Amino acid sequence: MLFIGIDLSDKTFDSCISNSSGDVLAVNKFNFDDDGFSDFVYRINQHESDNKNCIIGLENPHSRLVDFLIQRGYNVIPTHPNSIAKYRESRIPSRAKSDPMDARLIADYIREHHKSLRLIP
Repeated sequence: MLFIGIDLSDKTFDSCISNSSGDVLAVNKFNFDDDGFSDFVYRINQHESDNKNCIIGLENPHSRLVDFLIQRGYNVIPTHPNSIAKYRESRIPSRAKSDPMDARLIADYIREHHKSLRLIP
């Protein structure tokens, strides 16, 4: 099972792909466009070819990327920004913040909590 965190920004998005043990398999930045979405899926498929064995978490459930992923059969979980902020405080006392770090935190958060979180239908 892969757990993937995404941190969105206006023109790009950062991703962190981790396995069930929490080992980071890849950290990448992609353009927020169709080519970037396709590159992201290609990167996921390098680690897992069955979309149903991937759980993807991100803070904004209303984006073109979410539609793109759901149409391809991925499991997508919205995460509340306040939940991730509190999770960051518990994991990173310095409160340092970066997009790749937030992608990693989201991947860790959904790995630890996915059974109690709801998928986007």
